[in-house]
Amino acid sequence: MSLSEIKNKREVSMASKEHNQIVRMLIQIGKSLGFDSAGRTMGKLYNLASADCVWYYPEKFDSKSKSIFAYFARQDKYDKIPLVAFEVAYSEKEKNLRGSLASLQILGASVSIIVLAGKSMDYESYLKELIKKFALNRVIILDEKKVREWHTKIVNGKFI
Repeated sequence: MSLSEIKNKREVSMASKEHNQIVRMLIQIGKSLGFDSAGRTMGKLYNLASADCVWYYPEKFDSKSKSIFAYFARQDKYDKIPLVAFEVAYSEKEKNLRGSLASLQILGASVSIIVLAGKSMDYESYLKELIKKFALNRVIILDEKKVREWHTKIVNGKFI
């Protein structure tokens, strides 16, 4: 294995660790807010577009509200309705960012968020243009600093 291959392998490994850490934080934030929060381990749920993290309607709804939301979800043959969906882009470039946007559009959550981190931060202006041209629903761009801030405030209870 060449030196450049070893370096590339390390960069991919680091990007994966950072990506997974951001996803874990989003799941923890969602749970702290009372949402049914899940990562890619959603099984068959929305298998055409498995976002990195999805916040579903809160499990703490009263039984009447829960039954209505379950009814709505069953219309699409699912158990839950996605309220907020996240795609985390750490080392993605144009092509993968288009895929992230497409996944969020297919999922159809009320709010879709792409979190830019690492090398993907360089593509914010490209992503803004892409969203203007192709987004069918609300898509917000955040950076990893905002996720870390939310995590500190909401999960750790340290209001800055």
